Amino acid sequence: MDETAHGVPLAGLLRQVARDVVATQRQLDESFVSTRSARADRGEGLNPVWYRLEHVTIALELHASVGDADGPAGAGASPELVCRLPNPVAVALYGRDAMTSTRVSVEIAPIMPRF
Repeated sequence: MDETAHGVPLAGLLRQVARDVVATQRQLDESFVSTRSARADRGEGLNPVWYRLEHVTIALELHASVGDADGPAGAGASPELVCRLPNPVAVALYGRDAMTSTRVSVEIAPIMPRF
C-alpha cells in the first residue's frame, strides 16, 4: 500500500484488509487439506478440525480527510478519502472524545445463494 506523510487511501486500506482475510482463509484451508492427506497416508482415521472464517468484522478508528494520497493536489489529481492514525499527542492532551475521527466498520461474510 502506498503510504505517504499524508496518509493512505481509505479504499486501498479496505482492499488490503479484504485480501488479508481471504489469504488467511486460504492458508487455513491449505493447512487442513495437507494435514488430512498426511493422516490418510499414515492410516489415521481422525480428521483435523476445519476452521472457517464465517463472519469477519473489522472496526477502524482513524483520521480521514479529502485530499490526494500522492501529495499536494496537482493538475490531474483526483481527490480521494485519505486516512491515517489519530495523532497520539493530541489524543493524550485533549482526550479521544475531543478529537475528530472517523469510524469505519467492515463485515466480510459469504453471500448465501437463494434458490
